[in-house]
Amino acid sequence: MNINIIKKLFPKAAKRIEKHRCPLCNKKIDLHEFKDSLSLKEYQISGMCQACQDKAFDINNADHPSRQKAIKVLEQIAEYMGDDEMFDCKVGSTTWYDLEDIVTAIINKTD
Repeated sequence: MNINIIKKLFPKAAKRIEKHRCPLCNKKIDLHEFKDSLSLKEYQISGMCQACQDKAFDINNADHPSRQKAIKVLEQIAEYMGDDEMFDCKVGSTTWYDLEDIVTAIINKTD
């Protein structure tokens, strides 16, 4: 991980990483939490904890029909509001993932 680049682009995230915290959720990093060597390598690249990695790289559910519907709903909301970046992930925010999980849960209850 090139912390100097991160410091310039995302100073808040860099401070969290230097304190051994996840740059997205601010959780204290426990190196024993990583489920495999690939997850540990991703931590070394991005500083993300296992939970944020699981949300960011949710390979198992990414193609699930209800998740795809949720993504379309969020994209339509952003388009309607005239702000394509309203749900963009920002340092320390997992807004998109949280909203995607909520909308997916609602869709699963109504389907």
